[in-house]
Amino acid sequence: CWSLYGTSLPNAPVTQLAAASAMPTGDGRTGELRAATYGRGIWQIPLLTAATAVQPAMSLSPTALTFTTQAIATASDPQTITVTNTGNAPLIVSQVATTPTPGDFNETDTCSAAIAPSFTCTIQVRFLPTATGTRTGILTVYGNVSGGQATATLTGTGSAAAAIVLDPITLAFSSTSVNATSTAQNITISNTGGTTATLQTPSVTGDFHIAANTCGATLN
Repeated sequence: CWSLYGTSLPNAPVTQLAAASAMPTGDGRTGELRAATYGRGIWQIPLLTAATAVQPAMSLSPTALTFTTQAIATASDPQTITVTNTGNAPLIVSQVATTPTPGDFNETDTCSAAIAPSFTCTIQVRFLPTATGTRTGILTVYGNVSGGQATATLTGTGSAAAAIVLDPITLAFSSTSVNATSTAQNITISNTGGTTATLQTPSVTGDFHIAANTCGATLN
């Protein structure tokens, strides 16, 4: 065992010296000188050239999201998690994932580019319950940091499905050039209730349009 005994180099012969720029100083820097003294003693001091390692670090805020009760097969409003590079080198986010997969949570993010020190990117998380009751998940952000990842917990409560259900309830399109049209994706509309439902004209906003619609005025 090693025990701290005093604070300065003791009045004893030094039998060996070791110095290395990569040797940790114990305060987050590297660059240490160690002296082995006669009688099984070690004394150490940071080198004048000791420096803080150049590496990225990642923090998530908040580290937990709780969603209000949401009907099965519907999507909640998004909640935001901010990813901050708290290190001193560019942060590269290689992947953002929610588990289990498939699960009750969906994410979109702005973390595709390198994040400079002190800068941020954002993750939008939606709750899409697949069953009633308490639903849980984990959001994991993978990057070039010590440990390789950071996580946030996700919690929400699912309630009984509405009569009209969309499947899927989120669509992700591949990269598409400006003024070009992507390949169409389908959404199936189902009536899970016990009576015929009256449908209104569907609508869509933003950079999307409905290419075809086979739904009538009613749905058995």
